[in-house]
Amino acid sequence: MTDRIALELFVSDAPTGRVTVLPLSEGQWRSLCEDGHRFLGADEHRQLRSLAELGRFQAQPNTHLSILAGDGRRVLVVGLGKRATTASLRDGVAASVQELPDTPSFEWSVVVPPRDPGGPEVEDLLRAAAEGALLGGYRFGPSRPTPYESPGPCTLVTSLSGSQATAIAARARALCEGVVLARDLVNTPAEDLGPIELSNAAVAVA
Repeated sequence: MTDRIALELFVSDAPTGRVTVLPLSEGQWRSLCEDGHRFLGADEHRQLRSLAELGRFQAQPNTHLSILAGDGRRVLVVGLGKRATTASLRDGVAASVQELPDTPSFEWSVVVPPRDPGGPEVEDLLRAAAEGALLGGYRFGPSRPTPYESPGPCTLVTSLSGSQATAIAARARALCEGVVLARDLVNTPAEDLGPIELSNAAVAVA
């Protein structure tokens, strides 16, 4: 089966690259405002708090807050709502991809949020973050070699062990490859997807 998703995924215990994406629930955001964050310096913490007060940012769904750190790195806080769920995390990370340039050399990181009380396990949150990163760059365009565009390599920052996290990311990629293929088939005009083309697509994934 030909890979349709160009994005490279890595796992680590610390962010790398030019953009750090911080998906946070409302409670996690309040904790950041009060106590800071292990991947933010004091100046970045003050910037975020000041901007949040001006814009009344509260980490609600479909909202984000961005600052430029002193070292030129960008920090993008993505709101997940009252609780970090797999759906809100997947959607939030996918939306963050739209804020990034689709150039292969652009490296970025997603810090997988901790588990909220009563929320999904850390393993499920990592899978959702990986799916959001992998699917966020989907574009349908039959004139291109692949209908998928993305920024450069993405590092998923997690507390899980390297081997466990790598296995979860690999399973997420396999699932997303199938999702992208299904989207391509649905989006292809009927005149371009007859029985022969559909049969060829089935053989390609067999």
